Amino acid sequence: MRERRAGSIVNVTSIAGRVATPNQIAYSASKHALGAASEALAHEVAAFAVRVAIIEPGVIQTAIFENSAGATRYDKNSPYRQIMRRNGKLFAAGFRNPGRAETVAEVIWEAVTTDRPRLRWLVGADAEGLAAGRARISDEDWVAMGAGLEDAEYNARFKRYFGIELI
Repeated sequence: MRERRAGSIVNVTSIAGRVATPNQIAYSASKHALGAASEALAHEVAAFAVRVAIIEPGVIQTAIFENSAGATRYDKNSPYRQIMRRNGKLFAAGFRNPGRAETVAEVIWEAVTTDRPRLRWLVGADAEGLAAGRARISDEDWVAMGAGLEDAEYNARFKRYFGIELI
């Protein structure tokens, strides 16, 4: 690609790489790391007219939970049960209006073929809401969401910050 002075590199991460979600630490960390590597690579290869695109889907309708038997359950006695339950509600909210795998493919195609390349490509209404909301609030406000709020207050803040209804 350097020699041809053309090419595209596409990395599929997740909105969880930009908005690190509790109870998904390893997943969020791996997606964040791939996003950071992609960003650095984009800078590195820009002089060679090679583009890098980071695809950041939200919840996509797949069999991920069916294929990970037992992984979606949580220990009802865990000291983390409240945040685990809330995280489950976030996924449930995404599954009310999930993205489709075909949409991810379409976004990848657009990222590779567009005349107006950009680094990050969100996929899905939930990804857009999370990204926009996280950009509007401070790190401290995000961290405070985990500080023992009652469910009604947590849900109200989530709706206010991210436009996502947790039920």
